[in-house]
Amino acid sequence: MENFVELGYHAQMEVVHHEAGRRVDVAVALTGSTGRQRNVAVEVQDSPIQVDTMQARGRLDRALGYDATAWIFSRHRADALLRAEPGRTQVRAPEEMLWVVDRTGQGMHIIDPEARSIRRIVFGSVFP
Repeated sequence: MENFVELGYHAQMEVVHHEAGRRVDVAVALTGSTGRQRNVAVEVQDSPIQVDTMQARGRLDRALGYDATAWIFSRHRADALLRAEPGRTQVRAPEEMLWVVDRTGQGMHIIDPEARSIRRIVFGSVFP
C-alpha cells in the first residue's frame, strides 16, 4: 500500500463493504487525465481461486463503484513460474493467472513483500 501512496494515490487497506459481504484488499483512488476520480480494487491473491469467482468479484466491485479490479499474485502463488529454468520452453501456469494474462494482454503482476517489489511476467505464447 505504501507504494501507491508514494506514487501520489490515495490507498486504503482492507476496505469492507458490509452490505455486499465484500472486503477489498487495497482500494486505490486516482485522478484521471480528465480530472475524474477513478477507483480501483486491488486483490492480492495468495491461494488458488476459480476464474468464475474472480469474474463475480469484478462484477460486484463495479456495482460497488470501482472502475476496475486489478489482480496481483503473491510470490508464494507464482513460485513455480519464478523458479522456471532460464530458456525453458514450457511452464504450467494456474488457470486464474492465464485468465488475467488473457484479459489484460499485459502479462501478470507478482508481489514479493520481502523484497518490497512487484514484477511483471509476460508469456511468449499461451497454450491451453
